[in-house]
Amino acid sequence: MPRIVTRNHSPSSFGALTAAGVHPVMARILAARGVESVSQLATELALFISPDAMRGITIAAQLLADAITDGKKLLIVADYDADGATACAEPTGNAKFVEFHTLADPK
Repeated sequence: MPRIVTRNHSPSSFGALTAAGVHPVMARILAARGVESVSQLATELALFISPDAMRGITIAAQLLADAITDGKKLLIVADYDADGATACAEPTGNAKFVEFHTLADPK
């Protein structure tokens, strides 16, 4: 049976989030995850971290490009929370574009 765990959160972050209009339940969840202000929830592309700032991105891109060029098999593994599902869907969706062969979940 799943166990519900109440995580500690920063009261100041919780206060800032609720003051900005975030529902108290969501504010508590976000504060427990380290979100300190609504500015951290922005979804505008211009506010995202530049890919150039991601450590190892050049090497990762080169490895991926080489694998595609060489016709190597790729295994994409992801969890299925919100960001994991997106991280998995993006490359598998693009895999069809570059004519990869994808396998269904073999359950």
